[in-house]
Amino acid sequence: MSSSATIYTLGGSKHIGYFASLRLLDAGATVTFLLRNPSVFDKDSAIQKHVSSGKARLVKGDALKEDDVKKGWTEASKDSPVDYMIFTVGGEGSFSLLKGGAVLKIFNICTQAYLNVVTTIPANSTPNLVCLSSVGIGKKSRSSVPFAIRPVYGMLSSPFADKLGMERVAYHLGGMTWDAKDLGEPSAELMGGSNWTERDGLPEGGSYKNKVIVVRAALLNDGECRSDKKENAYRATTDELGGYFISRKDTGHFVAQLCLGSWEKWGGKVVNVGY
Repeated sequence: MSSSATIYTLGGSKHIGYFASLRLLDAGATVTFLLRNPSVFDKDSAIQKHVSSGKARLVKGDALKEDDVKKGWTEASKDSPVDYMIFTVGGEGSFSLLKGGAVLKIFNICTQAYLNVVTTIPANSTPNLVCLSSVGIGKKSRSSVPFAIRPVYGMLSSPFADKLGMERVAYHLGGMTWDAKDLGEPSAELMGGSNWTERDGLPEGGSYKNKVIVVRAALLNDGECRSDKKENAYRATTDELGGYFISRKDTGHFVAQLCLGSWEKWGGKVVNVGY
């Protein structure tokens, strides 16, 4: 990745999107954040120095509003076409045993926000696209995780369904083979209709061949970034992972350093990351 790369980040107010974007800013990239509340960075000195230099651009907007997402693209590409889009949007939710575990407040937030992003890509731009998903999202992936934590994955059916919808769009764009036997098929309600592939602005299937990466992270925690202390601190593989956890900081490291830094290796693939 060039140090002068132009990046559009959605979901970067905290966690993985934040950690990845901060690394990229420190490396010299220009990063535009779409934020529902830009004041979230008011007291963040690490970000503010890049705001002052013009390298970090803060755009007020909601990823569920197509016009706001389009506004973000316009700001991000005002000097040059966007090179990379990083999507780490996550939904707020609650936990209910009666409803089977975690329940998203907006059941298809990731799917619809991702659709908003890819249907508003400027005509003069074909950026590389990174989106964050989860290990355990399909039958094969679920069977690979340690038996002791499988019950945890069983309580994530609501957020997993949403991530699955997002992945379905990413697979479509990248011309990647969708294994319906393993992953199932997202519902029409989740996708915003059974004819979602005909949505205005959606790029043709396969038009982003080798320009999409789906990052499936193991269960996330708030631990340190082990990668700052040693090489190969986590595993990254296109095979099923079978791991327990990975920190949000190390996942951000993978996105910034290895996805964007080694696109020729990971482009067009689903990558599992974990310890």
